Amino acid sequence: MAADQLERVSIALWLWAGWLCAAKTIAYDTRSETNTAATRAWAFRENIDPQAATDPVCRAGVEAASAFHALHGDPCFLDGVPAESAVRLYAQRCYEGRGEAHRQ
Repeated sequence: MAADQLERVSIALWLWAGWLCAAKTIAYDTRSETNTAATRAWAFRENIDPQAATDPVCRAGVEAASAFHALHGDPCFLDGVPAESAVRLYAQRCYEGRGEAHRQ
C-alpha cells in the first residue's frame, strides 16, 4: 500500500475509534453492559476526552457520536459526561435521556 493510502486508512480508523468509543458510552447500554453516570464519567475522564484532546481526528469522531444517535432516533445519555466534553458539541440534536431511568 502506498504511503498516502496508509495515511487515509489511519485517519479513517482514528475517526471510527473516537466515534465508536463515544457512541457506545452515551448509549443506554451495549451488548456487554448497561452504562450509568458513573461508567460514562470514568470513560470520558480516563479515556475518551484525553485522547480527543490530543488527536483532532479522534475528536471529530467523538463529536459525531451524538449526531449518529440523532440520525437513528436514539437518545443520548449524557449524565456523567463532563460539560466540556467534545461529545456534547452536537448533543442538542438528539433526545437526551436519563440512563438510570430508561428501560427498553
